[in-house]
Amino acid sequence: MVNRGWKTMHRTKDIGRWRIDGSLLIEGRISGDTQIKLRGIRMDLREIEKSIIDTADGMLSEAVVSVHSTNESSDFLVARVLFTENDFNEKERAQCLKKLKSQLQLPQNMRPAIILAVEKFPMTNSSKIDRKAIASWPILEEGRHNTTLCGEINEDINIILTDKETQLKAIWSGILPTATFSMRDLTSHTDFFHVGGTSMLLLELQAQIRTTFSVEIPLVHMFESSTLDEMARLIENSTAEASESLLNWDKETALPPSLKKLAVSDIQIAQPTESDKVIVLTGASGFLGQALLASLDSDTRVKNIHCIAVRKAISQESIPRFAKAVIHQGDLNLPRLGLSEHSAQAIFSCATVVIHNGADVSYLKGYSSLRIANLQSTKELAALCLPRLIPFHYVSTAGVAMFATGALGPDNQFATASAAFYPPPLNLSLSESGHNYIAMTASKWASEQFLERMVMEKFPAWPICIHRPSLIERKDESGAGLDIVSNLRYYTQQLHAAPVINIGISGTRSLGKLNQVPLSTVVRGILQAALDEPNIEGFSSASKTRFLHHLGDVSLPLGDIRSWVAQDGDRGTAVMIEELPIDEWTRKAGECGMNKMVITLLESLIGGTDVVFPEYD
Repeated sequence: MVNRGWKTMHRTKDIGRWRIDGSLLIEGRISGDTQIKLRGIRMDLREIEKSIIDTADGMLSEAVVSVHSTNESSDFLVARVLFTENDFNEKERAQCLKKLKSQLQLPQNMRPAIILAVEKFPMTNSSKIDRKAIASWPILEEGRHNTTLCGEINEDINIILTDKETQLKAIWSGILPTATFSMRDLTSHTDFFHVGGTSMLLLELQAQIRTTFSVEIPLVHMFESSTLDEMARLIENSTAEASESLLNWDKETALPPSLKKLAVSDIQIAQPTESDKVIVLTGASGFLGQALLASLDSDTRVKNIHCIAVRKAISQESIPRFAKAVIHQGDLNLPRLGLSEHSAQAIFSCATVVIHNGADVSYLKGYSSLRIANLQSTKELAALCLPRLIPFHYVSTAGVAMFATGALGPDNQFATASAAFYPPPLNLSLSESGHNYIAMTASKWASEQFLERMVMEKFPAWPICIHRPSLIERKDESGAGLDIVSNLRYYTQQLHAAPVINIGISGTRSLGKLNQVPLSTVVRGILQAALDEPNIEGFSSASKTRFLHHLGDVSLPLGDIRSWVAQDGDRGTAVMIEELPIDEWTRKAGECGMNKMVITLLESLIGGTDVVFPEYD
């Protein structure tokens, strides 16, 4: 060590020994040490004990915290405390502990799952508290004779539970570690985090609620309303909202009255041109948008490119300078996408092609939050294309095929055709977290259906093309950004471990597959259709609206993410890749720098329903 210039050593308080091969084997912590590692986080039990004593403000004389575990759950903390005076009866002690629990200035992961009042602590021969003996006390037997635990008042067990509380109690019982609550009934006032609940178990609870009650409760609301009765009320309120807020896809995709009133005789079809094309492009600042913009700028047939709905905050930084590009500040959420009436008239009076690539692709927003940016923007843009019926190219997603799963026959093939017969679920307006790649995809489906109805119901001569790219490949050696596949690949390589995505209560592996396509393939396909429209092949003839699938040769199985690294080609690795449960893998990836938004999405997959994408023809 001296030869390396090292001058300082730190005691880790670990027990270890040198192996014959020269490696160091860490065997555990020094006996009696109070530093532990719980669910990946290092903490000192004495800090927790001091916080309990300080918060008790003289009511407690001693506190000892130890780690316990059961076969069916992860480790959890148990605190035993001594009251300073013996004058408190059982009810008063319970009230004191309940108040104490709520006032503890500790992070959630450092709060004891159980607080037990004891008469005395065992001592060692040297007159010190015997922590080892205390940690070995069986909680189940101890709790049966101790009503002063977890800050709950024993008389609460006489309160009759509502139907929702009874159902929720059964779900809690299947998730929580048995030792933390089996000594007494769960009551309406029992706090999830006081009986062994953790943030990871809360994710599992959220998934179980989604499956049982068909409602989505945001995690932040579950943290804030963590007692049995409060959670039950969240479910009841969400269920009531669901019955009133089911989406009507026919109304969502209907033509606005202003378009219905437009006389067909007023329509003047924009004439195609071989050169001097004027392109209107949305989403120019995004990954695909920048590639489309670069290709359009280099095409000799293109005269101008109007990049509209570019937010001011990103207009100067995210879009490269191109000679043919004209940047128009705006927003997908605004009328006319932020254009003034004068600017809109000037742009669309000379436009020859519209490419609507812009969208809010947030994984963490529900459909109600995405509706304006992703569906209303399509309606606004369609209105701007009238009365000239400018050729309209809409960039959707191959993900709309997920709604057709189970309805395609034995070959499970999704045709290059309309998806109108395969609508999304009706309750997406309530989804504000969780599986909201479904909400985003539903907004794409709705835009597709609206454009189809424009052709079928009002403007049969309007040239509209729907583009459905699969998952566009991103190569970035410096990190993974917010792209899900890039994150899964990048951190699988970093950790030498891949996550296992288990679906539903049965815990079977996901059967879904993701098709991945090179960026250049998508750009070439879209622009060939937009600029060489008379000669393009591969359109469906079954509908007046035309469809194109932009697919790659790589399929990534969600049930075997470890194999993705082997498909990485030049990024492949010879290092052995182990498999970890997705919750453990996500925690480790977060410690290595994975974006919190990606972590939230991946955590929402725990115990969720499977999404199986069909094969594409």
